[in-house]
Amino acid sequence: MAGVPEPRILCDTMRYLVTVLAIFFFQKCAALQPHLPPQSLRLFVGHALMPQMFQWQPETYGWKSSPRKTVRGPHKQNRVFFSGSSSEFDTLQMVRQYSSRDYVSNAVLRRLSRSSQGDTDLDESDNSLLPGCLEVRDMPYCVKAREVPGDGACLFVSVAASLWWNAFETHADLNDPAFVDMVGSLRQLAVDTLQDTNATPLALEGDEVLSRRTLVTMAAADYNMTPAAYCERMRLPGTWGGGPEIVAMSHALRRVIVVYEKHSPSMQSGDSQSGSAFDTHPHRLSRPPATDSPSDSGQNPIKLKVVACLGFPENVAEEPLHILFTSSAGDGQAADHFLPLFPVVSQ
Repeated sequence: MAGVPEPRILCDTMRYLVTVLAIFFFQKCAALQPHLPPQSLRLFVGHALMPQMFQWQPETYGWKSSPRKTVRGPHKQNRVFFSGSSSEFDTLQMVRQYSSRDYVSNAVLRRLSRSSQGDTDLDESDNSLLPGCLEVRDMPYCVKAREVPGDGACLFVSVAASLWWNAFETHADLNDPAFVDMVGSLRQLAVDTLQDTNATPLALEGDEVLSRRTLVTMAAADYNMTPAAYCERMRLPGTWGGGPEIVAMSHALRRVIVVYEKHSPSMQSGDSQSGSAFDTHPHRLSRPPATDSPSDSGQNPIKLKVVACLGFPENVAEEPLHILFTSSAGDGQAADHFLPLFPVVSQ
């Protein structure tokens, strides 16, 4: 019939329109999200940019999250996630009723409970783990530490090693190209967050928050440089990362990052060592401290204490990560090195 286009012409026209719309869509996505981490990092952190949350139900405290549709994440068999907006998590109610230490204790005990049921098991034969278990003051679990190189990237390697363990339930080969890519991506993600003008205030702990501008300015002042120069320098592979970058990664990954240090029995409860992390704000970790800290007695076993649960209660979309701030030169020296920690059953 005259005036009616042939079906083949209609199909070709539709394909053309769909192709044009698809190209337009992907160009818009690329413009809106220029700093998304590479696919390897997005996979290892369980798509941390998506609002996913563990259903934290500590029976001791009687708190229970609102029900959500369950989805199973990649590389986490028998691990259940609950998708939904973080606004569904009543952080204000939680911060009034539960401390950050309560949250960390219960998150660790839940994971260790799965381990005892055969779901996960810390590989004791891994020779990269330092010998022995370290007790943690006022916490119902111990931790094992893993040594990482002191090449300026120890913070990002430690966080990456913890993320790898959480994702794959095995220890990473530090020379694996995928792991090396992950370490570099975490560094860039931290700086991207510190430079993001649209970022909401960064959560420290409890109801204490700090704007990213203030945090970067304080860190840059320690080096007598501008915030822009500080961020440019932090992007370089060998630059030592500290407090500001921990806060930024907690914000971007939506995970609480628990920072530990050695506990000296001679110190009063709640006191922090001179020149140690978090005397006032996490920006004090923006550079290795210049003063020595008291050494632990050689007669006493080494114990750790939690000095900060950065990101609580805002960034609880996934299990917390654990890192140790210690000295690479031995006891009695200034803390200047980070190690990843892996909780185990208290002995």
